[in-house]
Amino acid sequence: MNKAIRKLAVVGIMLMFLVGATTASAITYSGSWDPISGNMFAIQLSLLPSASALYMYDFGGDTSKTLGIVKDQLLSYNTIYFSKNATTSLWYAGTSLGSQTLALGVTPDFAFMFQNGSTQYFSYDLQKVNLPLWGSNLYELKAAGMDVVVSGAQPVPEPSTLLLLGLGIFGIAIFGLRRRIGTR
Repeated sequence: MNKAIRKLAVVGIMLMFLVGATTASAITYSGSWDPISGNMFAIQLSLLPSASALYMYDFGGDTSKTLGIVKDQLLSYNTIYFSKNATTSLWYAGTSLGSQTLALGVTPDFAFMFQNGSTQYFSYDLQKVNLPLWGSNLYELKAAGMDVVVSGAQPVPEPSTLLLLGLGIFGIAIFGLRRRIGTR
C-alpha cells in the first residue's frame, strides 16, 4: 500500500510541475476576460498587418455580433468602455464613454477574436508581461501576426480543463492501484 501512495504522490507532483511550467511561459488561451475596474480596459497594438483586425464579443454568445477594436493600423491604441443599463441590468461595451455598441449580458465578461483576411482566430498565445509605463495586470496576446497588450482586464481562469486533466490522471492511478491490489 505504501508503494501505491508513493506513486500517487509522484503523479501529483508531476501534475503540479506541469501546471507550473505552463503558467510561466506563453500559453494558448481561448476564453473569457473580465474588466478589472468594471468600467474600462485599454488595448495597445504593437504590430498589426494589413487586412487584420481585433474584435471582442460576448463570451458564450453569438460570435457574429462583435465590437471592432482596431483594424488595419500600426502602433494603435484604443480604450473600451463598459456600462450597465440600469433598467435591464445588462452590460454593454463600446469604444466611447456611454456607448452601448455590444451587448454582453448579465456580466461584463467578453472574449477576443483576431482576424487576418477572412480567417478568424479565437485562440492566441497569452503571456503576463511587465511594462513599467503601463503598470501591472498586463497581458500580451499574439495571433495571426498581431501582437497586442491588454491593460485593465484579466483572463478569467478556466479551472475545468485542469480539473479534467487532474481527474483523468487520478482515475488512471486509482484504476492501476485497484488492478494491482486485485491481482495479489
